[in-house]
Amino acid sequence: KGRQGAVTIFEVVPRHLHETVAKIIPSFNIARDRYYKGEWIEATKIFDSILEVVPDDGPSIILKDRVHILKEHAIADWTGVYEHTHK
Repeated sequence: KGRQGAVTIFEVVPRHLHETVAKIIPSFNIARDRYYKGEWIEATKIFDSILEVVPDDGPSIILKDRVHILKEHAIADWTGVYEHTHK
C-alpha cells in the first residue's frame, strides 16, 4: 500500500483569495526552491514573511513545519523529496 516516488500536489484557491494568493506566489516559489535545496534557514525566513501576509497559508505552514523536522534529523543526502511516514 502507498506510493513510491514523488507526486505533484496542487492547491485549489477559492476565487475570493486569488488576489491575496497572487501576492505571495513569487515569495512562495523562492521559499520552496530554498526548501528543495536544503537551505533551511533562508526557506524558514521566507515562509515566515509569507505567513505574516497570509497566516493560514497551508502550503507555507506545512513546508515550514517540515523544515523543522528535517533540521532535527539532518539528512545528508537530501534530494528535496519528503517521505511521509504516516497519514
